[in-house]
Amino acid sequence: MAGYILKYSAGTYQRKISALEGYYSQLVTHLEQLNTLQGQMKDFWDGSASSAEYMNLISDKINEVKNRMEDCKNTNIQYQQVVDDLANAGSTVDNIVSDVKDASKAATDAAGAAASIVGLIV
Repeated sequence: MAGYILKYSAGTYQRKISALEGYYSQLVTHLEQLNTLQGQMKDFWDGSASSAEYMNLISDKINEVKNRMEDCKNTNIQYQQVVDDLANAGSTVDNIVSDVKDASKAATDAAGAAASIVGLIV
């Protein structure tokens, strides 16, 4: 994109995508750890009155992690769409500028031709 400045570049969104992919990876690891902990608690506290409370807490945390993972996926999809759109925006802006220049030149040429005709008539 020659001569045009966008507030956010594709690189900005690529960095955000990379960061979210890192967070997603951390969430996957955390989810695995919670699932392992949940399995260990079933074996350790099977039948205990307090085990149900802890199992519910772990289940809630597992659901929270899954929700954040889904948020990361959805946000990455949106950011990737922005990157794709920005790639097309440069050529779109260049095409519009080119069209405006062509229209301006055509208008200038038409005005010059009209002035020539008026000059011949007068």
